[in-house]
Amino acid sequence: MDLRRAEGELTAVLGAWALASGVGGGLAWVAGGRGGRPGLAAFGRQTVAWGAVDGVIAAAGVTRRVRGTSAPSVDDRARRRLRGILVANAVLDVGYVATGVVLAVGAPRLERRWPARAGTLAGTGLAVVVQGSALLVLDSVFAARLAPPQPGAAAVPS
Repeated sequence: MDLRRAEGELTAVLGAWALASGVGGGLAWVAGGRGGRPGLAAFGRQTVAWGAVDGVIAAAGVTRRVRGTSAPSVDDRARRRLRGILVANAVLDVGYVATGVVLAVGAPRLERRWPARAGTLAGTGLAVVVQGSALLVLDSVFAARLAPPQPGAAAVPS
């Protein structure tokens, strides 16, 4: 896949995910707060936070493309660098998912130790699982698309 095209698609998908996370998380946060459901409010807050970070990253990608500072499509080193970043992010994403599972599953026990967080840790953990899973898919798919062709393998259109 052409590097400029991959960067553009990656930025667009991440930007769309950031927007969906911000809107959906905001709605969950408000609904949880108004409905006296702290778990839903915590899910919403965590989702909004992830959406904001993803939005900043997507905006930086757009800015690079608009300024023309993104890597040239023929630069194999830039392709390997972006792929390396995506693979490293995928490893981090696995950690996010695992952390979210620990929070969500361990919430009752953890909340006994931190009563001020009662009702919120499961929602926070679930939001981390959702965000980490989505980013794991995104990072893995684009890392695979940027992999160098294998010798003797048929070219797959991208």
